[in-house]
Amino acid sequence: MIRNELITNAAVANTAEQPVQTDNVTIYKFGRSVYKVRAHFNLECTETLTDVVGRLILQDLNDTDN
Repeated sequence: MIRNELITNAAVANTAEQPVQTDNVTIYKFGRSVYKVRAHFNLECTETLTDVVGRLILQDLNDTDN
């Protein structure tokens, strides 16, 4: 599960910059907003990343059909 934290900063440039990554935290800057993304992993999970992405794609396709 990934949890996003939004931090606004008026001093950030108006262009998207390359993400800065340390350990489980990645910082993305878009315009005047800074997103600090912290990743959490369940080591007991049996679902692979491929399974998760496939499920998300199918879910998105089903949502757009309705």
